[in-house]
Amino acid sequence: MAQWTAAYMDRLPDSSFAYIAPGGKRDDTGRTKPRSKRHFPIRDKEGKLDADHVRDALSRAPQSPFGKRAMPKLQAAAKELKIGEYAEDKGTNSAAACSVLPEGNPPEWIELLPIGEIPTRDGRGPYKLSDPDAVIKATHALDMSAGIPIDYDHATDFAAPKGGPAPAAGWIVELKAEGGKFLGRVNWTEAGAQAVASKEYRYISPVFNYDKSGNVVRLLRAALTNNPNLYMTAISSRSEAPMAGSTMSADEFKNRMSEVHGLSADASHEDILDAARDRKTAHDKHHKSVDDARACEDAGGPEDPDGDDDAPGENNEEAMVARMIAAGKVVSHDAHAKLVGEVSELKAARTRERAEHLVDDAIRGGRLIPAQRDWGLAYASRDEKSFGEFLSKQPRLNLGADGRLAGALPVSTTNVSSAAQVLTASEIAVCSEMGIDLEAFAAQKNAGGLLIDPTRRSAKTTKAEASK
Repeated sequence: MAQWTAAYMDRLPDSSFAYIAPGGKRDDTGRTKPRSKRHFPIRDKEGKLDADHVRDALSRAPQSPFGKRAMPKLQAAAKELKIGEYAEDKGTNSAAACSVLPEGNPPEWIELLPIGEIPTRDGRGPYKLSDPDAVIKATHALDMSAGIPIDYDHATDFAAPKGGPAPAAGWIVELKAEGGKFLGRVNWTEAGAQAVASKEYRYISPVFNYDKSGNVVRLLRAALTNNPNLYMTAISSRSEAPMAGSTMSADEFKNRMSEVHGLSADASHEDILDAARDRKTAHDKHHKSVDDARACEDAGGPEDPDGDDDAPGENNEEAMVARMIAAGKVVSHDAHAKLVGEVSELKAARTRERAEHLVDDAIRGGRLIPAQRDWGLAYASRDEKSFGEFLSKQPRLNLGADGRLAGALPVSTTNVSSAAQVLTASEIAVCSEMGIDLEAFAAQKNAGGLLIDPTRRSAKTTKAEASK
């Protein structure tokens, strides 16, 4: 299987995934964030289905809490690629038969189906296995290198689509036709072998695809079971069999229910149930709101102390709102405004706290000088992200313990006193570090201009340069 790195999958569009969990937000590229909301990647960056990733997703879906939601798209992808259960034509259905396991130790070879006509316990069919070699070839095309699974009680068909476990009791690793029987060689798991040896399970029930004429097409899986009639009926009913007491098939009923709830035709049974629950919840919530309003009205309120329905203004909207506020069902506008104000103050305080932390860290790290603190606080409070980007591009200054650049010339004491009357402490420090004459800079500033004649250097700077 082609390996897709995490970085590669991060760049894939949402349409490459079989399921997007709710609760995320789209970024400016239209992809859901956080990326952890996206499950089962099956299409590459060009939108082409990847067969290996479809197979991988189909194998992982039964163990995932999102599997049942992803299954409609995964099954559609498998049909499109003609892999897994859909390796041949799309006109096949699935059914289950059964045979009795021999007593004693679990057998290495088990009978899966009789060759020829296959009798069923509920009269369904008839099914026929007339070309076992073709069935073996079609089954191998499923590319199930670990073997064909044998689960318990058809958990793959019933529990797994609902997110339940479907552990294997064994794996069918070889098929053959012999003595009028279609046989499978099984590697039993420890638990599966114990279940057979202790007679905990007595029947093997294979699940197979069949075409419209009832011919077996391929073996899909098998199950240990004690009630093969029940599960044969249940599995077969997933296709074209009518439901008890109705002329409508289960598939037709499912499609009708999908239409009623506004779902797509490939919606799963769980999707339909969830939609029905959501509709019932909304219905109940609406009726509860009506009941609450009526209860408030019946209880009276500030403008209806005696509950007199004939009191002036009783039925107006303001009176209804006042009664609901008094009953604690809604919050008044003033209370809401106060709460919003308090939340805003807390947010502002938190923003200021984060800004102070960022700016002080930047000063300690040499990204800013102390004189820039107020500017930095204003910038970080206004746009924390942009301020962070600004800091990331700043060189790290080598500041000494006194906050001045390491190696900078000391401030001249001869002209500081007069310049200090015009310049700030920060300006004096900058001039000293850059070697600019303080009196000249002060004169320029006092005159209203800040252009410095580069030829006017401090005596200390000139002497230092001459010594080089």
